[in-house]
Amino acid sequence: MKHIPNILTMLNLFCGALAVVSVLFLHVEEALILQGISLTADLLDGMLARKLKVAGPLGIQLDSLADVISFGMVPGAVIYMTLVQSLNIDPAVGTWSERFALLPALLIPVFAGLRLARFNISTNQSDHFIGLPTPAMSMFFTGWLLIILGGNLNFIEYLEEPVYIYGFIIIFSYMMNSKWIHFKLKFNKGSLSNPLIILLLGAVVGLVAFYPYFALSASVLLYIILSLVSNFVNIKI
Repeated sequence: MKHIPNILTMLNLFCGALAVVSVLFLHVEEALILQGISLTADLLDGMLARKLKVAGPLGIQLDSLADVISFGMVPGAVIYMTLVQSLNIDPAVGTWSERFALLPALLIPVFAGLRLARFNISTNQSDHFIGLPTPAMSMFFTGWLLIILGGNLNFIEYLEEPVYIYGFIIIFSYMMNSKWIHFKLKFNKGSLSNPLIILLLGAVVGLVAFYPYFALSASVLLYIILSLVSNFVNIKI
């Protein structure tokens, strides 16, 4: 029983590595399923480690290493392939100057790794996050795969504008390592009395019901906005 949390963490890592390959070969549905498994395993491993009272330094380090792949490299791969299609570059035969335009996509896993390292040594993030959590960042870019799956050509063309792609890279790299406080979604009585969390959950339900293909990315954006609001209003998070 004591090995179950680490097994789940390794499942997270395994599925994250497979998801990177799936994204690079444009297997969209497969990548979404694998990311869903990674996220579920990531949520369960820490919960079970605490419940079984087997949390330790090995699990903490393994969890972060898995997250660098599942929630750092996967969104990096999504952005990389989006830039490939947007700029019409073939990485196999393109010139160095052409391929250089694809490299900013890899800033996402770099800054995700930095954010995870900072989280590991932090001692004051038990009831909130300082900076945007890496899984939330990953969910935003994974949401692009859902939008592609939905086939909304107008929105896909909007996402493939290089200026917006590079802008998102800069914004999310900064947000992960910023000092802005982001609230944790703990489904307990205290959290559910927070009007910002109630607003977020209500909006997520509405997005899933009426705009399912946009729901994931839009929900993350709303989470960021409401978390930023919580830095200025007197609401306990």
